[in-house]
Amino acid sequence: MKYIVERWVEEEDEEMGEKVLRIAEEKEVKDEEEAKKVAEEWKQLEDTKRVTLHICRHEEGLPCERKVL
Repeated sequence: MKYIVERWVEEEDEEMGEKVLRIAEEKEVKDEEEAKKVAEEWKQLEDTKRVTLHICRHEEGLPCERKVL
């Protein structure tokens, strides 16, 4: 299982002409406690709209899960 913290920002989608959220940065961490620390740092950045924890379980043959931090 992998823990990946994702920082989302809002950008203008040129094709649709709408604002959309996209992942601007991601960091693999060892556990949920470290993920919360990274999330707190990233939430301080002006352009951050959302921070999520992506729990990747592909290696175990299970679906991934995403939590908003």
